[in-house]
Amino acid sequence: MNKEYFKQNEDNCYEKLLMLQDKLPIDNIGRTPEKYHYDASGTTTLSGKTYEFAIELKDRFNYSLESFNKFGSIMIEAHKLSQLLLELIINNRIPFYINFTSDGYAIIYNVRKLKKYPTLRKFNNIQSKGYERRESGDRFMLDLHDAMIIKL
Repeated sequence: MNKEYFKQNEDNCYEKLLMLQDKLPIDNIGRTPEKYHYDASGTTTLSGKTYEFAIELKDRFNYSLESFNKFGSIMIEAHKLSQLLLELIINNRIPFYINFTSDGYAIIYNVRKLKKYPTLRKFNNIQSKGYERRESGDRFMLDLHDAMIIKL
């Protein structure tokens, strides 16, 4: 396992998230502990009520916004989507899935506001740079129309 690869990706994503902070409805953003099931958390208070957020981050350094526009969707690992939804159901945390593109965009999903049901794709033999092995797993495709897109 390449721990440095994971750490560098997490650091890069967190820095990009902080660049977005003034464009998101989240006031207090912080990192979650290492090996936690999502990357960042946050809170905001509106009209005296505090809302909590669970934020999963993904750096798509090999993909531009144009490439995602061609696909019409973005991939999320099935277990990541499940974990975000469990945060909503059990802990009432608003789940965000944020992807950063190679050309400086953030593609942001508020998972609780998805309008189109994600389609399931089965993958075999995806090369993992972090785990340094080939792996298989299920991925869901989130429709790009359900996302907010922001230039960093």
